Amino acid sequence: MGAVIDVNDPPGAAITAVLLHPHPHMGGDRFNHVVDSLYRALPTRGFRAVRFDFTSADVALAAAQTVEVIEQSPLPVVVVGYSFGAGVAVHATHPSVRGWALVAPYIAEDAAPIATDPRPKLIVVAERDQWSPPARVEPLVATWENTTLMTLPGADHFLLGATGTLIEAAVEWLQTL
Repeated sequence: MGAVIDVNDPPGAAITAVLLHPHPHMGGDRFNHVVDSLYRALPTRGFRAVRFDFTSADVALAAAQTVEVIEQSPLPVVVVGYSFGAGVAVHATHPSVRGWALVAPYIAEDAAPIATDPRPKLIVVAERDQWSPPARVEPLVATWENTTLMTLPGADHFLLGATGTLIEAAVEWLQTL
């Protein structure tokens, strides 16, 4: 892949969170404030965090790059995708993935490959999301197996002021795996 991969690896971690960023053509990268907040916070709670930049906005290529990163992890993985990254995450179905957390997801209306997968999924929707509001996301994931849906009150797609709530929800969910 040749991309820079950042790893924040606390001692004793049992799970790697592979963090996927928003759309690269819209300014998304591994330093996005949501991805960066998770990258810094999860290791303080005992989880290994990994982030990298997609080299393309093509979902299939981004998913293949994600699988390459997953395969490098010495630990079981949870894929955490934000916005475009959530749309990529639904295609990362590698056997070492323990679950998926999709944050402010833009999910295509056709069934995602993880929809019928029995592994756990957390879907975090911003109450005032401009692209993926609860009214759009809830029916899309209503039939997904082993899925927890959470709404971030008052937040929009960019989650300004809501990353603390997101981190707490993510940590609580990760601790169940």
